[in-house]
Amino acid sequence: MKKIGVWIFSLGCSVVGSVAVASPSAPAVPPYQSVAEVYTSGPNAGKPVYIPAVTRYGEAPYLRGINFSGLEYGGDFGSALQERPDLPDMLYFAAQGMNFVRLPIRAEYIVPDPDNPNNLVNMDYLGAVYDTVQKFLTDGISVDLDLHNNMRFCPMDSAHHVGDSSDPVNSKCALLTDVQLAHIWTLILTAQLNIPGISGTVTLAGLAQKYTPQDPKYGTPQLIFGVMDAPFDDAPSQALRAETVFDNEVAAVKAIRASAPHNLILLSGDNWSSLHFWMTQVSNNANVFTAQALKSKGVDPSEIAIEVQEYFNWDYSGLTDICNHYDDYQSFQEDMGLMDGAGRDIFGAWMQQNGFKVMVSEFGGADSPDCRQDIIWLLQYVDTHGYDPKNPNQGGFIGWAAWHANRHDAGKVPFNFLQQANSSVYAPQGIVQGSANGLMSQVLSHYLVPPQQ
Repeated sequence: MKKIGVWIFSLGCSVVGSVAVASPSAPAVPPYQSVAEVYTSGPNAGKPVYIPAVTRYGEAPYLRGINFSGLEYGGDFGSALQERPDLPDMLYFAAQGMNFVRLPIRAEYIVPDPDNPNNLVNMDYLGAVYDTVQKFLTDGISVDLDLHNNMRFCPMDSAHHVGDSSDPVNSKCALLTDVQLAHIWTLILTAQLNIPGISGTVTLAGLAQKYTPQDPKYGTPQLIFGVMDAPFDDAPSQALRAETVFDNEVAAVKAIRASAPHNLILLSGDNWSSLHFWMTQVSNNANVFTAQALKSKGVDPSEIAIEVQEYFNWDYSGLTDICNHYDDYQSFQEDMGLMDGAGRDIFGAWMQQNGFKVMVSEFGGADSPDCRQDIIWLLQYVDTHGYDPKNPNQGGFIGWAAWHANRHDAGKVPFNFLQQANSSVYAPQGIVQGSANGLMSQVLSHYLVPPQQ
């Protein structure tokens, strides 16, 4: 078994109200750990950062938010912790009306070997995950904790490094099995963590039980679990079928249910869980992921949601800044696989037949006219197919999360960095305005309502 150093989490902070702030008497905090819960300049300098108000939506989609990239960052786990988001990152988005964060994490930073039940668990990393998730939940923001591994596991090298050469997308690594995925989720939820300012040990399972659904319109913050981000088939070297994805994720659901009985769980399909592939034979997702199939495995579909993703550039990869052009909304729906050639709403019918809740967990484009229009049409479809708790058997969309924000990389690529500049936090650099902030101010803002304070 490969050891990963001494894994002890120590923020060196105390708790004041609902916000952690640096303690003068605490030991120095390692540079990869967050000390950014206070304003560093401006009229509030030295005061704790908190989210003053959060919008609750009376009709679907109830959860509208942002992906905060960082904790899944390639490199060593210390680099990932250095990239992790904090409350100051959410200030701008909450002020626009977002009430939801999707938080990607990586399995390799949690455990070095998914086959070994006696593995050391990386307490530094999981402690940081807990700290981040707790802050958002305490300030009223719902969180989707997303295992961002593409149904693959990339072992770390002797330097504890997971970089581009062992990224799930680039080198494919090894496909996860149902047993391995269930084991990873068990560790995530049940690892006993020591968090400064909290007496005794805590677990993410305990946090999940505290922030479990209490309102069918998601009017209270809750912790949601994204079992696996974007599995994909890479035949013939690594064939992955929808049936295998389904079986693996069901095993993970059962592992999660052992300690988080009622939290919403998101299931992804094969072929990147792409919306435009969902109804096709290429993915076979619509035939495999059904309410009856879940029931036959002993899983209650009413506490499950399907997550889909969509990007609008020519190969749907989300890696280039030129988006597809459609002449009208019907052409868009046909290309996205939402409507068939006869004009039938086939994706809406599938949701209704299964009574499935659906979450658009990732979508995006560059800040350009075609990308803007594509996103408008996607959100138009989501709005007109919203989930209604009064008719739960009809299914429908419960939310969406745009990709993405990361203050460390805002100026590096021309793709979908949505944050607005803020010099009052994270001194000396602050938050740099993202290259696609125009999507926030010109497109997404039309689907958001700022909170009343």
